[in-house]
Amino acid sequence: MNTRHVLRNALVGAFAVLAISAPVATAATSIVHYPPRESTRTFNNANDWSFRALFGGVCIPVLICPTLTPTFETTGGGDGPNDGWIKLSIADIAAAASNARGIWESRTFKYKGVANERPQKVRFSLDRNTDLTALIAAQGRARYDVEMVDVTKGGTIANTIFKDRNLGVTKGFVHEGPFTVGRNVLQIGHKYYVRIVSRFDPELQVLQGGFTGYDNVDLTAKRKTVTPPKKGQGNRHPG
Repeated sequence: MNTRHVLRNALVGAFAVLAISAPVATAATSIVHYPPRESTRTFNNANDWSFRALFGGVCIPVLICPTLTPTFETTGGGDGPNDGWIKLSIADIAAAASNARGIWESRTFKYKGVANERPQKVRFSLDRNTDLTALIAAQGRARYDVEMVDVTKGGTIANTIFKDRNLGVTKGFVHEGPFTVGRNVLQIGHKYYVRIVSRFDPELQVLQGGFTGYDNVDLTAKRKTVTPPKKGQGNRHPG
């Protein structure tokens, strides 16, 4: 073996020893779900969400206003036969110039980021089940919005995650998202709730309606941390 090969083998061996002996930094990704209460995200508790309705346009209650009926369903959700979800049925649309808003609002929660540190990524997603065939066939419109409401700031909208998203017909539950939420939008220590607004705007007289429902509302905060190695904790080269 010539001198060049001997030197090369010696260098390779030295670098291998250094690689084994050198301390190694460790990385981990922490994920926190909001609302933190699981039943609020998965709709397995009827008391975790509240509902209210708003009507506008040429709308006379009982006579020509649409009828909105909110229900808490204990079966048939996005995760299977025994999964809960919230359902909003619409019927008796009898005025072309009327409109209706069905508003679901979650239980209030305190936002802590990731262990009280600002996350590097924030995402939002949900599951949706909608059948508004009759409304769409009559040239009506159905949209929905999702907002994060800052209770600490007096109920102001901290962020509109999306607006005017088409409801349409899903033929069962579909997953929507994840949608990006700015990492600086939600303030650590503030209290928030999630607001889902279903909006129905008929263009013609419709005597049949349909429904839209939601499940697995989930905002995730993610943060990757790198822990530097401590001195003297490198792996010793065996031998």
